[in-house]
Amino acid sequence: MLSAESEIPFSYSEKNVLPARAKLNLSLSILGQRADGYHDLQSLMVTLALADRLRIVMTRSDHSIHRINTNEKYEKRLSLSSCAVSEWDTGTSSLSETLALDWRVGTDHKSIPDDQDNIAWKAALAFCRAADIAPTSMIFSADIEKNIPEEAGLGGGSADAAAVLRFLYGAWRQGGADAFEKDSRLLTYALLEKAACATGADVPFCLRGGVAFCEGIGERITPLAMRSTFPVLLAIPPSGIKTGEAYSRLHRLRQDKQSRHRSHKASDLSREALIKAWQKALNESDLTAIASLVHNDFIEVAVYQDPSMIRLFEALQGTGAPVVSLSGSGPVCFCIFEEEKDGYAAQLQMQKLFPNVRLMMTTISPEEDVLI
Repeated sequence: MLSAESEIPFSYSEKNVLPARAKLNLSLSILGQRADGYHDLQSLMVTLALADRLRIVMTRSDHSIHRINTNEKYEKRLSLSSCAVSEWDTGTSSLSETLALDWRVGTDHKSIPDDQDNIAWKAALAFCRAADIAPTSMIFSADIEKNIPEEAGLGGGSADAAAVLRFLYGAWRQGGADAFEKDSRLLTYALLEKAACATGADVPFCLRGGVAFCEGIGERITPLAMRSTFPVLLAIPPSGIKTGEAYSRLHRLRQDKQSRHRSHKASDLSREALIKAWQKALNESDLTAIASLVHNDFIEVAVYQDPSMIRLFEALQGTGAPVVSLSGSGPVCFCIFEEEKDGYAAQLQMQKLFPNVRLMMTTISPEEDVLI
């Protein structure tokens, strides 16, 4: 932890303990691979009440540190005018940095990196570039209490990165810019969104949160409204599939079944009609209408190519939940219920059938995060 002597406090009145909410893909359609190797997608994303908690400190350094040498690949990503983050490498590529920054990231999970390989660290680095300040001029510390399962398709790392960006942006506007002798107005929300894009494909959505129809590789966001919340049961298998492998499997499947593959059961609808259908279903809090739009292309490779996942998925369908699907590229499956009691009853039922599967109850959390 940073010593008190090393900190020069900002005039920042907010508490520096922030929630970082998980995301859920109610729909995910992979429309095709682009010339640059990335994938265009359409996804209806919502945030969940399930959240990590971050304690963050950012202060002005009172001494100079070695010059930063940044990996060329990462530098290029940060300079892109539009978001371009590979699904194989979202938020996890290492930075070839030879520096001694007064930075640290700590977590309560040994499997999560606690240095520049952590996506929260990368978010802070992207913020420095957006704010036009040298990383060596800033002291940064983040302690992450992990509640979102790792590598589960729930965007835990992206949520942490987004929380870092929200905190730093708020600190910047409430005294931080003055401490760095900068005009706070020069760091716009558009620049903050570009920093989110440079950090990871799900980070732009997690920065805003709520409910949104996301396109491109996740950076084009159309916010939607949701009037009601619903209980959600998450089923987390003990092992899953890496995102890159999931995309590889999907590629192979589409090559084998090119003549009869459909990327989305609602693909006959235009983009505008699809967004309108989602908004109508959400406005009416109609789980039957929502269920007709729910879809995930990765179910074909993350579920139906694995006998144990097939058994789990079919058992979840047998709970009577109006909505059952997969989030992201998996392996987490989810059920959405009308009533919380039905969710808890299903949780007890599933615990008996699948003692090795972690089951968690949460709720959809449709409110957006507020940026100062």
